[in-house]
Amino acid sequence: MIIRRYFPSFILFVPVWVLAQICEPEYQVPLVMHVNSVNGEMVSSDASASVGSMAMTIGQSLIVNSSTDNSSYSSAQGFWSYYLTEPLPPALSSSDGDYTDMILLDWDIQDDLTGPPVTGEDAIIYRNGFALETVPIAQNQYLDFNVFAGTIYTYRVEVTNDLGSSQDGDDAGYLDPNGVITGQILTSSGNAVDGAKVTLDPNLGRSAKFSAEDGAYIYWYDVDSTSNLQFSGLEGDYTIETWFRSVQSTGSEQTIFAAVDSGTAGHYILLELTTDGQVAWTHSADGTESSQVTIESPDTYVAGGSPFYHLAVVLSSGTMTMYIDGARVAMDDAGAGHIGTTVEMIIGKLGPSQHERYLNGYLDDLRVWGRAVDWSDIIDDRKMTLSGDEDDLAGYWKFDGLDGEIVVDISIDSLGSDHNNDAATCNIERSELIAPVYVGAETDTNGNYSIRSVYYGDGTTFTATPSQETVIGRSLELDGDDMYVDFETQRIDLTSRFTIEGWFKTETLSGMTIFHAID
Repeated sequence: MIIRRYFPSFILFVPVWVLAQICEPEYQVPLVMHVNSVNGEMVSSDASASVGSMAMTIGQSLIVNSSTDNSSYSSAQGFWSYYLTEPLPPALSSSDGDYTDMILLDWDIQDDLTGPPVTGEDAIIYRNGFALETVPIAQNQYLDFNVFAGTIYTYRVEVTNDLGSSQDGDDAGYLDPNGVITGQILTSSGNAVDGAKVTLDPNLGRSAKFSAEDGAYIYWYDVDSTSNLQFSGLEGDYTIETWFRSVQSTGSEQTIFAAVDSGTAGHYILLELTTDGQVAWTHSADGTESSQVTIESPDTYVAGGSPFYHLAVVLSSGTMTMYIDGARVAMDDAGAGHIGTTVEMIIGKLGPSQHERYLNGYLDDLRVWGRAVDWSDIIDDRKMTLSGDEDDLAGYWKFDGLDGEIVVDISIDSLGSDHNNDAATCNIERSELIAPVYVGAETDTNGNYSIRSVYYGDGTTFTATPSQETVIGRSLELDGDDMYVDFETQRIDLTSRFTIEGWFKTETLSGMTIFHAID
């Protein structure tokens, strides 16, 4: 009598692959698929046999004779040789600029549940190839305080068993710039100098390099809520400043900065380079196309060898004004409304869920203000770093991190607390090609200054240089109604050639005469 017992097919769980790389964490149930289905069969010549069983996995076979008369067998299959080796390296994570005074090491040991068994009683922590500390095997964190900003450290945690020590498993960690330089500027007679600019030499820093081919971008993600971070600071009047450099010629749109509605993905704010190379700023009070107002620069700012340009957009009481390198290039006073709510931000692509219009170039020193910054302040401060505690500074990202996936927001509120608006990177590189922004600070009424977030490596000597521009003389103020200057009865010969120079400042765009020569 032949008794047959058939076993069901094996079911493997295969993850879903997506073509476009998305760096934000995703939480989803994998797709269930049948792959290489196998039927198991047990055969017995014993007529009294009523129950049969068979254990089977896919892998390396091992057949064992289970009786003396060779009438029955048991079969076990699997990757047993995988366990006959030294341990796998622990899964190590080193902090990348998350802390101001230490690097946090956090690791998980790949034990006999997921790899070869770990039998050693200790783990050895290595830094830059040298043993740093020996800790108990049950410990899975270590705080390294003996570190300097501006230096990358390579860590490794080594565990052992009877067959040897774990190999590889290196991970790099570093501190974001955390140095502070303070001082006081006094005149020779001991009087405090207010409003002097103090800059450091050498001027150390980094910029963020974006590649459209790699799909590089910077995003804000809230791990606790498993959703994009809701940014506060753009609800009313606002100012956005940054230095940009495009390495792509005309022909495609490139996103510099975007703020969207978390529910509809509609754009509240969009800063981009157009297909012709102009800078365009779109503002929408409710994130819909019907309320959008767009202004564009008349000139283009894209080319393979283009320099860094400073961009500032200011929303002030319904008026949109765009400045490039301190000069006003576009304005619309049609009454753009306030956003009035928090937003999701993204840099380098169209939106958190819109994977297109990637930036090809560099960004440096991004500032977001919860107020309309005065034109004079934009001109005065665009080439010097901020301290981070300026009034209404909602976010400040210098991109000075040496490496890693975090871009630290160094802005603080009026109570000295961090805004906690750190961003994450996707395929971003850090470049030593930086904008002409100098690490420095401005003195207060007592002549004191404090320069924060300074790189110093394992020992750097800085020279602090104060400077102050003083205006000597007067200017003419004309009201635009009936005021003018007339060179009556005086004639100037301009028949062959001439050059006219002068400084002017105006609050409107057109309809004014600066200079007029008549017969």
